[in-house]
Amino acid sequence: MGEALDADGLAEVEETLIEGFPMPARWPVARGTMLPPGLLAVPGYRAWSARIDGKAVGACVSYEHGTTVGIYTVATLPAFRSRGVGRAVVTAALEAHPASVATLVATLLGEPLYRRLGFVEQGVSRWWRYPATPAALTV
Repeated sequence: MGEALDADGLAEVEETLIEGFPMPARWPVARGTMLPPGLLAVPGYRAWSARIDGKAVGACVSYEHGTTVGIYTVATLPAFRSRGVGRAVVTAALEAHPASVATLVATLLGEPLYRRLGFVEQGVSRWWRYPATPAALTV
């Protein structure tokens, strides 16, 4: 478990997020297109990675502003789900900001984890897309 402190660490987080979320529109992974190295210099921005046997298997990013920290894009590689990886990266982000109120948006898959960690639902969100079927995903 650890924080990405350099461009290579951030690229590893980026790859894990793209593969674990998954984000097929970003395949193949092109380093720095989702998480450019300049993010490491943005005050309050941090990236987290979890490893099993030396392999990055989970990740998330956090952004602290004032007394609030947002936890974003929590992802675990499919083969490592239900093994505590998501809990590990979210816990690391929370522990790094002990005085902050934490917020996140959960998918249905992640909702049980966040409830167990003590998050409380504040509302329901609907995400919309236009056009409904992007050309890149049509068959």
